[in-house]
Formats: sequence, C-alpha cells, structure tokens
Amino acid sequence: MTNSIRDLLRQDADRVEIPTVDAGEVIAQGEQRLHRRRITAVLASVAAVAVIVVGGTVAGSVQHQSEGPVDKPNENKTNQTDDVQTRRLTYAVGSTIHWGDSAIDVGQAVQAVGATDDGVVFVRGDKACPYDVACRTLWFTDGAEPVRIGTVAGNWIRGFGVSLASAGSTVAWSESETGEYVVYDTSLRHEVGRFGSDRSTLLAVGDRSVYWVPDERQCVEFDGQCMRYTDPIMRFDVTTGQQTTVPWESYWATRRSWSRTLMSPPHGEEISDASGTHVVRPPHADPSLNDKYSFRLEGTRLLGDDRGVEVSVRLAQTGQPLQVRMPAGYPSGSYFGITQWLDDNQVVMWSEDGSLLVCPVPDGRCRTVVKHGGIISFAGRG
Repeated sequence: MTNSIRDLLRQDADRVEIPTVDAGEVIAQGEQRLHRRRITAVLASVAAVAVIVVGGTVAGSVQHQSEGPVDKPNENKTNQTDDVQTRRLTYAVGSTIHWGDSAIDVGQAVQAVGATDDGVVFVRGDKACPYDVACRTLWFTDGAEPVRIGTVAGNWIRGFGVSLASAGSTVAWSESETGEYVVYDTSLRHEVGRFGSDRSTLLAVGDRSVYWVPDERQCVEFDGQCMRYTDPIMRFDVTTGQQTTVPWESYWATRRSWSRTLMSPPHGEEISDASGTHVVRPPHADPSLNDKYSFRLEGTRLLGDDRGVEVSVRLAQTGQPLQVRMPAGYPSGSYFGITQWLDDNQVVMWSEDGSLLVCPVPDGRCRTVVKHGGIISFAGRG
C-alpha cells in the first residue's frame, strides 16, 4: 500500500527534532555587532588635518624597530573600503596638541607638528631648541604616551626636514646624525627603511612609495624648484623596502595619478619687450606637482608670487580647476596656503592672520574653523 507524501509527513512528524534557540545568546551577539558598527561609524565621521613641509646612495638591508603594536601593511589597508580616509584637524598651542576633539598635553612646548591617518608626529622643546639635540627628537602619539621615533635634521627657526604622505601612514625625514632619509610607518609603529645622504633630494612621499634622487645636482631644469631631473630617480616601496630605478617620465606620470595632488605650471620669469611685460615659461618644463600650494588671493584669482602672476592650479587626476572663495573678513590680496587634505574632497588652508580654514575642493567655499591656530607644520619661523 503506497502512502502519500502527506501521510508520511504526518507519521514522521513526532520524530523531527525541533532546534532550540538560545535567545540570550542571539541578543548578546547582536549587541556585539551593533557595538562594533557604532565604533566604526564614530571613527568614519572624524575629519582630520595636519600640516606638512618637506624638508640619499642606497643603504643596505631594511632596518626595523619594534616600538609598538603591529598592524596590517598599508597595501592591505588602502584596499579596504571601510577604512577611515579622513584626518583630524591638527594644530598645537603651547604644550597642547589639538587632534580633532582630543587635546594632548605632551609636557613641553610643541615646536612642529603634523599628522598621519594614525596619529600625530611632532617635535617638542623649550627655548634652547635651536641648540639642543633633544629638540630635534621626533615623537609620535595617538593619544597614548608619546613614542620616540627618531632624530630629524633642522630646527624650529629654519624648519625640520620632515614630510608626511597626504593620505596613509608614511613619514620620511632627514636624520640629523647620518644625513640619511628614514622612512617610518605609523600604522606599524616602526621604521621600514633608509636611503640616501645629505646630498640627496626627496621628491614625493606617498602612502606606499617614496621617490628621491641621489644627488641634487641632477636637476636639469630649475624654476624656484627643480622641474626635471636626469636619471636615475629612485622609488622606495614602503611595503617591501625594495628600491628600483625609474625614469623621470614614469615618476611624473605616477605622481600625477595620485589623489590629493595639485598641478600648476612653472612660474617662469618676467621679461619686458617693446609690447610690454609678459611671462616666459622654461622650455619643456613639466607642471609642478604637489599636495600643497601657497598663493595670494585677489577676488577669485590665484596669484603665484609678489609680481602678480596669475596661475592656474588644478587637480592632477582630473584637471579640475581649484576654486577658492574665502568668507567675509579676509582682505583682497591676503596670503593663503593649502597645508593639508582632510580627505579627497577637502583641504585645509592657513591664512596670514594665523587662522585655519576648511575648503571643499568642488566649490571652494571655505569656512574658518580655528582662529590663530598656533603651530601647524614643520616649517621654519625665522
């Protein structure tokens, strides 16, 4: 006798085990996930800034220092879409570093300060700083006890030879004792490599690569800064510590592809002829590439120097012109400078009165966020 499917189901119903659910455990797991999401949301809402001024024969093997917790390499970090891609507004007054909403007292007056995605790099010291080696010590903190990361060339009067990538965790500086350049990863909390000498020139510091030339005399076109070098140009890979030689054209194309990069033509030199004064550009010079730019603003015109030469500053990736619209209260002809990128669409500017402004790149409508911000960079003050 053939049973129907319905009869079979009825006969076996009593033998089916009904799974039990621990409601308390499910709720606890859900609360843990919710807690993690809230932390991620808080971190993702932070906007950030620090200010940078950039101040190499290849050394042997990559040297490491174990000075803190080891994180994942930058190659992996930058490929994760959930990572925080902004920086906190950073400046110092006296011995206090303001890093977003955090106020960190570092015990001595801050002489210079900048930030990465992970925390704050700074130099501190008293009035004897120009003459005391302790005032060339470079420190890092993420709000915890500061960690000594090296010794940098320079002083608070002339500035320090420190450069931080506009995004990510890479810091490079010229070491005072050896003249070498040191590359440090603030996410790993240790040194990742060394190169060069006091005759070398640092070209650009990115999150995953650093470009430099062994001898500054390789410059073949100069216009306030070197516009083109002869070979070799060296590329240091932050993740592997490997170095390779690349042509100038390769460096220029790669640097132009980076986000948070500005492009402007060379200023040229001013000459007079029968028809009046005009600007002559150096022949074959590539546009200047940098993540910073200083200018004098008249209306919406960006003037590149005291002679009133108007310049066109664009985003290197897209060619979009940089628009700048200051709030009321800043006289025409005032000096401003782009000091840091908060993210891919916002820059921070200083004004000559000491204020800090945040400016969205798409429309350039700046707003003042800090009046007289104190120490904002590694630049000199003398």
